[in-house]
Amino acid sequence: MRSNNAFSSIFMTQDPYALRERETVSLSGQPDHRPAWRGVDVLAVSGNPTLAVYLSSLFRESGWKIACKPTCGESLAFLRDNRVAVAVCEQELPDGSWRNLATALARIPEAPALVVTGDNDSLEAEALAAGSFGVLVRPLKESDVLWTIASAWHGWMSRVETGGGRRTSHRKPYIRRLR
Repeated sequence: MRSNNAFSSIFMTQDPYALRERETVSLSGQPDHRPAWRGVDVLAVSGNPTLAVYLSSLFRESGWKIACKPTCGESLAFLRDNRVAVAVCEQELPDGSWRNLATALARIPEAPALVVTGDNDSLEAEALAAGSFGVLVRPLKESDVLWTIASAWHGWMSRVETGGGRRTSHRKPYIRRLR
């Protein structure tokens, strides 16, 4: 991991995958070495594959697993079989919009944190009110994308590790102005 990029400063000296291979004790008192986390770190939901390519290049050194699905329907099918920490969704999709995904995520236990990407500032208030973690407005800045997605990942991981499961309405929304 490079030492002078926004991603490494987010995690400081802590390995973001430290949760993966931690030792726990089973009910019988014996050490249990099962991985604590298996899944996809970021799901890019976009009809345009460049979003997944962009995210893969940004998070290449982190070792994060990035998946891409072009539609809301395919993303929901993917979420039925996979655990995902963060879903980065385009404002408009071939079969609907980010709103469709947000509505469906509200019913999924351990739903991924939702980050919406779009072209206008008016998206922020609506997306945050609908429960998204954050909004990225184009033009995207690398440091803002890294910070938002890594923060969403950490928030999701904290929620799941503490057994919180679903998002709670008392969570303070994350807003990052991109100008």
